[in-house]
Amino acid sequence: MICFMRNTLYIIAMLFTLSVNAAPLHIFSEAHTAAQGTQVVIPVRANDFNALVSAQGTIEFNSSVISFVSVEQYGLPGLSSGNFGTAQASNGKITFSWFDAGLAGQTLTDNSVLFALKFNVTGTVGMLSSVAFTNSITPLEFVDTSFETILFTTGAGSVTVIETSAITDVIIKMDTVSAQTGAEVVVPVRVRSFDNMLSIQGTIEFDASKLSFISNDQFRLP
Repeated sequence: MICFMRNTLYIIAMLFTLSVNAAPLHIFSEAHTAAQGTQVVIPVRANDFNALVSAQGTIEFNSSVISFVSVEQYGLPGLSSGNFGTAQASNGKITFSWFDAGLAGQTLTDNSVLFALKFNVTGTVGMLSSVAFTNSITPLEFVDTSFETILFTTGAGSVTVIETSAITDVIIKMDTVSAQTGAEVVVPVRVRSFDNMLSIQGTIEFDASKLSFISNDQFRLP
C-alpha cells in the first residue's frame, strides 16, 4: 500500500545500461526538502557494492531539525530493524551493522537502496540537517569475500525545511545519478504532494547515444 504524504516517494524506476572501471564502494544519500510537520524518507544508496559480506557505520543528523521515526526499504538479505542501533537517535546518531550469514557476498546494481530512514520534520523554515556517514559510534567498515576491508567513499544527504505552501503542487522529478560506462544504473522517478490522485501520465526523454533502456522496476502505485 502506498502512503500519499508530502514527502518523496518512488512511483517507478527505469533501468538503463551505462561501464565499469574498478572503483571504490560509494555510500551516499541525497538532498531533500520537506515542510515542518511532515515526514521525509531518506534512502541510503550504494554504487560499486560488489561481493561484500559485511557493512557497518554510523549516520548522524541534526535532531533539532529532524527526528528519527523508523527504518524501511531493506535492500540486503537478512537486513532488518534489528541491525540498527537507535539508542542515540534523540542525539542525532543511528548505527547500522549487517553481515551476510551465508558468506557468499552480496553484489548490488549501482544506485541500489541499502535501506531508508524515515524522519519527522520538526525544524522551522530555512533550517537544514545533513545526513552524514561517520565513525562516531560504530566505525564505517565494509568487508569483501576475502574478509578484507575495502576502500570506500561517502556522500552526505540533507533535509532542508521549506514552507508548506512551497510544496502544495504535485512535483515529479528524477534523481541525478552517476555511473561508469557499461554499468547498469537505476533512475528513480519520484513525486511530492501526491495526494488523492486518480491518474498520471507523461513522456520521459533521454539521450539514446549515452543510455540504452532495459526495463522498469520498483513500481509503487497500485
